[in-house]
Amino acid sequence: MASEKLLITTANLTPDFLKQLDRERREIRGAILYDAGELVDLSELNSLDYPSLWDLFGTSSGQAITMLHYIGHSSEEGLLMQGPGGTMQLANDDLSALFKRLPKPLRFVFLNSCCSDTTARALLQAGIPYVVGTSKAISDKTAVLVAKKFYEILGDINQSTTVEDAFEATKRYFKNHPDQPLGQLADDHRGGSMRKSADFPWQLHKRDDLTDEQRNWTLIPPKAPVLSKSTELNALYRVTPKSAAGRPFSFFLSYTIADKEVAQTLVHQIQVAFRLYGKMDSIWQDDSRTDATQRTSQLTDNLNLADFVFLLVNDAFLTNPLLEQVISLTKARFDTGQLSSPPIVLPTVECNWQDSAAGSFNSFPLSGEPVTANMLDEFSNELYNQWMRLMRQKR
Repeated sequence: MASEKLLITTANLTPDFLKQLDRERREIRGAILYDAGELVDLSELNSLDYPSLWDLFGTSSGQAITMLHYIGHSSEEGLLMQGPGGTMQLANDDLSALFKRLPKPLRFVFLNSCCSDTTARALLQAGIPYVVGTSKAISDKTAVLVAKKFYEILGDINQSTTVEDAFEATKRYFKNHPDQPLGQLADDHRGGSMRKSADFPWQLHKRDDLTDEQRNWTLIPPKAPVLSKSTELNALYRVTPKSAAGRPFSFFLSYTIADKEVAQTLVHQIQVAFRLYGKMDSIWQDDSRTDATQRTSQLTDNLNLADFVFLLVNDAFLTNPLLEQVISLTKARFDTGQLSSPPIVLPTVECNWQDSAAGSFNSFPLSGEPVTANMLDEFSNELYNQWMRLMRQKR
């Protein structure tokens, strides 16, 4: 039996009919069921009104709901729905009273409608730990994209993501994808007064008295970290103030030209795992066409900005004249707490790297054997999981 239950509830209006409402329901179902189908029961309540929600919350099925997503119209005074005589309003106070009927607060509520920040704050007072609302009118089409991305991240089987982290990742995704416009058209919105804007109107509201269980809850249960097989490596993992500063992360990936294909694979895997939590700087190729002085300057500049340092090691790498400089600067930054994790060696061939200047670093796999494509995927996911756990501990 699934441990979580998501209710998707909708309310449309005849004069301002939302053409994307059914699409949003399908996208949410697809995003959740693709990876987390065994963990979540999905149910729907169409044509939302006060009596139907009151009746539902009074049943055992309704009281098993742990998450709620609303698709429809709203204003600052409450949710808008179709009534016998036209548009009706479910006022914020009445909606808050409905949620107080539940024996236990929901995990979160997502109000994907216009100008719903006031309603979101009312639901916080009803005990809901997290509520997503909007500060202004939103586009019907864009609302679908935002909901889809949020549930894709929350329900990604490859990572355990909290509500807060899933929301921030969604926000960052649209910030870094100008091809996903947030500007809207006046006839394509979900209530409120519409104006074109490049801002991200969705806001995550949270209670001040969150418990650890509420703050750390993830839809996907945390995996046992592969990297923690080494107690030394597990103890070295930590989050520094630098890595918690809210800016993109920088990854320094050092490799020779012979391992360019492996490097590209690793870059892709980490980008997928971190889902735009960071940027990847792929640098220092063993390329004789680059002036040595220029390479040294670029190497130093990028290493000084790096949060994570990875070394793809082969025989040519061990004889590179810049190796000593890379190792020395990396050690100095790690010893002074400027890296977000210990530097990691990833051998690409059988080589005697343990006796080189890089021999004091940890390796993946821990055995020191050459990495495979499957190992790179595993490494990227576990790196992300380790980092997310430590970020939650730091809060």
